[in-house]
Amino acid sequence: MSRLQAVRALVVVVSLVASSLVIGRAVAFASGAQGAPIKVMTIGEFGQNPESSGAVNARFRTVNGRGGIKDADGVRHKVEAIACDAGFDAARAQACALRAVNEGAAAVVGMNVVYSDGVWPILQTAGIPVIGTRIVTAADATSTVSFPLGSGLPGLLRGMPHLLAVAGATTVAVIISDFGDATSDVLSPLQQALQASGLAAGPVVLVPRGTSDLAPYVTSAATDGVDGVVGFLAGFYGADLLRQLRTSKFTGHTVTQASLLTPFVLGEAGGAADRTLAVSEFTPFSANVRGVRLFRKDLLDYDAALLFTEAALNSWLAAWVFERVASGLPTVDATSVLQAMSTIENLDMGGLTPPLTTTTATVTGAPRLFNPTVTFNKVKNGVFRAVSRRFFDPFVGDFVAVSQPGTVV
Repeated sequence: MSRLQAVRALVVVVSLVASSLVIGRAVAFASGAQGAPIKVMTIGEFGQNPESSGAVNARFRTVNGRGGIKDADGVRHKVEAIACDAGFDAARAQACALRAVNEGAAAVVGMNVVYSDGVWPILQTAGIPVIGTRIVTAADATSTVSFPLGSGLPGLLRGMPHLLAVAGATTVAVIISDFGDATSDVLSPLQQALQASGLAAGPVVLVPRGTSDLAPYVTSAATDGVDGVVGFLAGFYGADLLRQLRTSKFTGHTVTQASLLTPFVLGEAGGAADRTLAVSEFTPFSANVRGVRLFRKDLLDYDAALLFTEAALNSWLAAWVFERVASGLPTVDATSVLQAMSTIENLDMGGLTPPLTTTTATVTGAPRLFNPTVTFNKVKNGVFRAVSRRFFDPFVGDFVAVSQPGTVV
């Protein structure tokens, strides 16, 4: 064979190979070929919060019903969601992180763990992104693989005094569970926000864990001149606090964290919950926005017994973000998802939060707090209603430009 013939033969072979690749890709697009499943994990204290893992399963049930997530070649991959219960135990939380590594998880989707400090080194070393971190500890807002979708406890605590100021309160007392050494960590942002919002500080009343009678603590807080109360009680004391405030004839404003007013607490409190102010990381479930509509439909289709809670919404939103970020990637694995999550610009969040951007953060000391905002709400007939159509940034003490569609009380 001459050199010219050899070159021509090589060109033919290369052309055939290229043609087969093109044809194969075209067939994949046309046939909706099914690829290997994508594994994700969700980690939380699911013994008390089954809604969180249920919300992740609900979203991916919808995704898998359409054939799964489509990669760059048009091949669809169903999502396998693995729920790992941390059980309020540091060792179990670390075991969940190790399991995510061993399972080859492309991401952790929704994480609400009390003992998260030991989780982050494992996931960060493996390069597994965590979408929808609930910010409780400092590491939750600093790890390079953490992608919280809300402002977490720092934003909620700072938001409560600001909401009281918006409602017209002037002097504010605080009724808070005694968290031992951690109490000052909770009080510090509250007190900073009280000063920043121009409110006068009233009594700070610590309630020991296990207390059965809140009456003396309410009496100590609701002294003359106090027209606003911040209530931050762990467990199911929220209903008792609201009933006791009504019994004591307190006529001022009461504010708490929305996630503490669970459907159970609202039911127990009854009419005593009406007019209670609540700060949330997300738009209330009563709002007619796309994100709320999708969330409600997914949960009702999956399991109508699941409660609509903030924790469930956070986990569902994390799954929805993962679905859209992973779609169209050449390979859906931890490396590609981490890179894609790190370069998000103005991702539509369905009106649940402002659009998500992960390339910048503005809160000093919290480089992963991409969304510093909260929403202001009020309980009316057992339902949260928006006090304002705008999101509020409690770290700067002002509303942001992005509108929050919702019903204003």
